[in-house]
Amino acid sequence: MSLALAAVLALALALLALGQPLVPQPASPQRTGYRPATFVFVVESSSASGTGSVGVVQVAVSYWGVRTLINTRAELEPLCAANVTSEQPVLLGSWKPGAQKVVAFTVNVSKPAPRCDAKLRIWWENTWDDSLATVTYEGGSTELDLGFSTCWGEDLALRAVPSTVYTGAPAQVALEVENRGWFEVSRLTLTVSAQGAAILDSPAPLTFQVGSLPPGKTASFQLAVAPQSAAPALVVTASYLSCSGSLVTRTYTLPLYVASGQAVLVTPDPAVVRAGSSTRLRLHVVNAGGVTLYSVKVLLSLQKSPLSITPSFIDIGELKPGEDKVVEVDVLVPTSASSSEAVGYQVVYSTGSGSSAALQGSFTLSVVFPAGLRIASVEAIPQQPQVGSNVVVAATLVNDGTYPVYAVNVTVSASKGLSPVRAPYAFLGQLSPQVLTSVPFSFRVLEPGVQEVRVVATFRDPYGSVQQVERTVLVNAVPAQQESQGEARSWNPLLLAAGLAAAAALAVLLLRGRARR
Repeated sequence: MSLALAAVLALALALLALGQPLVPQPASPQRTGYRPATFVFVVESSSASGTGSVGVVQVAVSYWGVRTLINTRAELEPLCAANVTSEQPVLLGSWKPGAQKVVAFTVNVSKPAPRCDAKLRIWWENTWDDSLATVTYEGGSTELDLGFSTCWGEDLALRAVPSTVYTGAPAQVALEVENRGWFEVSRLTLTVSAQGAAILDSPAPLTFQVGSLPPGKTASFQLAVAPQSAAPALVVTASYLSCSGSLVTRTYTLPLYVASGQAVLVTPDPAVVRAGSSTRLRLHVVNAGGVTLYSVKVLLSLQKSPLSITPSFIDIGELKPGEDKVVEVDVLVPTSASSSEAVGYQVVYSTGSGSSAALQGSFTLSVVFPAGLRIASVEAIPQQPQVGSNVVVAATLVNDGTYPVYAVNVTVSASKGLSPVRAPYAFLGQLSPQVLTSVPFSFRVLEPGVQEVRVVATFRDPYGSVQQVERTVLVNAVPAQQESQGEARSWNPLLLAAGLAAAAALAVLLLRGRARR
């Protein structure tokens, strides 16, 4: 009896439930949480090299974690008598887990030391989780300890005096070695051999030894050289004990200039000009011969070069043997110039006897081309997105330079009212000149109001320097519009059919009435 009563009650409750109106149930909240990540950095190596008081410290760091770092930067703080002279912080861009970054700093040391401790600070603006496909807003920083040696203060300078020899005649040349560093050089051995020349009255190779060479001191050795080609040189291998106690071996090539009794050399300083600009150069006019020249005039010629040099006619006057006179010229370099441009010159002079003569030669100018990557435009589509909808921000990049740029990495960041739908960074690699490239980024609109989107592009120019360009765009997000529930009513198909039938009947009656008349 109890079982039957329970069955009847269950059936009644089921019927009552079926009779109730359907009420929408609230959706369960979506899980958007994540576990905080661990960021681990390891200094793989640190090295330093340089001359004098200036050196370059290079640090390799590996990052281990689960999320990609966005807009990463690094800064070095030496803990010794040194300071960083290069621009800080250094831009590292996006940093994926397991990747290694190599960052270099120019350091000026005021007091030499075998070792200098330092701290490397790394911080990042944001993070991206590939598994969640979202920004996790975990910007942070870390500090790493490292050390490097400042033994680059050892600086040996070698030179051949004089550096000009004459065709067909032996010359006495002094090989000078100067210690320009901070530390004493000990057990110095110089091994000398010749290329395109013969070293007279000595064994081959010729060896000189110095027990120690204090800072600022110079040692000189004499040797006789007979040129046998148009471009002879002395090859000197120097070996010594460094400040750290290790054996250092370096090879120096000292060119010798071959001239006749009457020779004039014209060389530019500097020999590098920038495309698309005007550069002032210092021209060295050197009498490499053995006699005095009078009424010396230099005529510069540009037959197949697009360069323009002012003045092109230079009056030098008297030029004694070995004398170096410097004149300034302005060089206008168009963007159509090649990477190296040859400039010819003709030297007209007279000797003491009154006869005139002319010499011809040329020198080469190296042309560097600046990188021209820029963000041409940043557009938001639509311009006034509604809350809950998506907006696409498209950044258009163009390389308006002459050569490709490399390692192009585009990163986008936005206000908290916009949430990225996909990865907020894109690695484009190499971009060729005069090519437009558009990179789209998608965001979900979370809050109304004016939202800012910043696009940053980092790249390497043709000479390896890291550069950065950026641009921002404002997005005016509006609240979501509610669907109007006015008095508009939908057509009733039965009423429509009845109305059409009544109209047809009325038309028939009217036609019949006219027919009877």
